Amino acid sequence: MLEEKFPEERPGDEAVAAAETPERKSSVILGAALILICVFVWLETAGYPDDLLDARKMTGPGTLPRLLSLILGLVGVWESARAFRTGSWRFRVDWSALFFDPRNRNIRLVIVMTGLWIPLTQYLGFTAGSMIYVLSLMVRLKAKPWLAVVCSCLAVAFVVVVFNYVFRVQLPMGILTEPLGWRH
Repeated sequence: MLEEKFPEERPGDEAVAAAETPERKSSVILGAALILICVFVWLETAGYPDDLLDARKMTGPGTLPRLLSLILGLVGVWESARAFRTGSWRFRVDWSALFFDPRNRNIRLVIVMTGLWIPLTQYLGFTAGSMIYVLSLMVRLKAKPWLAVVCSCLAVAFVVVVFNYVFRVQLPMGILTEPLGWRH
């Protein structure tokens, strides 16, 4: 006879079980929002000056934002295609839940801050704009203030070192910070 053995329950299993959903429905709205962010970033970075390209004429200040926006755009296309393939695009939108449901706050913040990140980098430069971006996300995730600042500094410093010195991608200097000579 087969005996079923269940592992003993641990504290917190109820919370994990309550958080599980049968299957997340794909969303055409999320896919379209990601595609629109990709288009916005692509058009916004088209105004970055070409005279700052490196000697190989391969990378410039708009390379990193365009690369990240391309990834967002591809995820948006995938999300929309999955919604059409599974038929989950046919639903009524509960606008009050979309905008006022506390469970959607993090998603809204990431979308808004990603849209604001490009103008921030254009005016304040990559380092300051990215610090504001990452720090605001850390604060929203309720990280301790000292941990949020340390993690934000380390994350931005890592990206600056890797992209500026290893890959030799020129990061945006910023219109407002250019006179200060803040160049990586």
